[in-house]
Amino acid sequence: MKRTRYLLALCLLAFSLQAKADWVSTDITNVVNYVTDMWNVVMGNVKDTAQDLKRQLVQLQQQGDTVKETVDDTLELLQHRRGPFQDFVNGGAGRCGAGSPCGDFRNDLKSFVLDMAALQQWFPQIQKSGLGNGQHLADIIDHTPPLALFAPYEVLQRVPGWQEIPTQLGYLYDEIGDADAFSFEALGPGQVAPNSGAAGAFDAPQNRTDAFCSKGKQPKWDTVRLNRVKATLFVLKNTLDGLSEFTDAYIEIELAGEGGSVPLVVKGVAKTVANNIESIFDAVDAHRANLDVCRQIEADVAEGSPLIQYQTRDGVAHAYWVVQGILDYRTQNGILETKALSYFHDAKALAHRGLWKNAFAQIHNAYANL
Repeated sequence: MKRTRYLLALCLLAFSLQAKADWVSTDITNVVNYVTDMWNVVMGNVKDTAQDLKRQLVQLQQQGDTVKETVDDTLELLQHRRGPFQDFVNGGAGRCGAGSPCGDFRNDLKSFVLDMAALQQWFPQIQKSGLGNGQHLADIIDHTPPLALFAPYEVLQRVPGWQEIPTQLGYLYDEIGDADAFSFEALGPGQVAPNSGAAGAFDAPQNRTDAFCSKGKQPKWDTVRLNRVKATLFVLKNTLDGLSEFTDAYIEIELAGEGGSVPLVVKGVAKTVANNIESIFDAVDAHRANLDVCRQIEADVAEGSPLIQYQTRDGVAHAYWVVQGILDYRTQNGILETKALSYFHDAKALAHRGLWKNAFAQIHNAYANL
């Protein structure tokens, strides 16, 4: 079988040498398709030989901007954009060199991925999604053929401010003012105490709700500014989503002299950044919803709510840790609530005895004296 494959490979090679004079004047696509069809019939070493032949056929066409592509519509589009493409790569110190639109755009992309990577200490989503190694991505962009940069350039040159995405994300982080808002989990391992019975619920938080509310978290953002930052990022996110789709057809092109198939890095970066922005938005919304949970419990405590849930261990524990968070927050800011603390200690003693309704009443009294 192996001998047969070698024989087929030799026959294929002989055919290519005999017909070479005719190939130069023949439509290169037809020849490549013919070789590809033969290649699909055989396997192993013959497959490798056919692949080498295919590469040699492409190399035969080195006159002008000869293109072999896999999608007819894409070829037609690129041919219509030949002038802008030449303008894109020329005009600087060499083809796609410093001073050309291509060279400048390449540098903008490199700065962009490096700036995104620098945000990973605040946004773990960036590190987890593969954007954390900005230098690696910058090195790939440095060696990306101009053709792969052309389509993203045509889109992004019409979208002012795309380079500012890292800066806008920094504004969003500063506006929220709470690193926990962007973590994948509200708490890390070991920060929630194991369930240790009725008394334990008032010695350490037993669940994530109580742990979150016990930190006395308060919203620190300017709502109007936060919404505007989010709106700006939303527009840029949609642009990157569109860019990742727009560049898809171009990725399938092979251009003689461009080094073969085009890397997917620009499309991948655009889609990943768009997904990261969406993930960060989700984290902001979740953080705001978590604060709303704590605020609702605080409102129930303020009213001395008669709801049945505040006559059970878990309901009283929720109320207890919300007020504990408020007391800690005030203490950290130099405010000592002596009378409130007295009621609060009584509430804990009653809770340890399982007197939930009485404990909640004392928590209400403590809050009323803040």
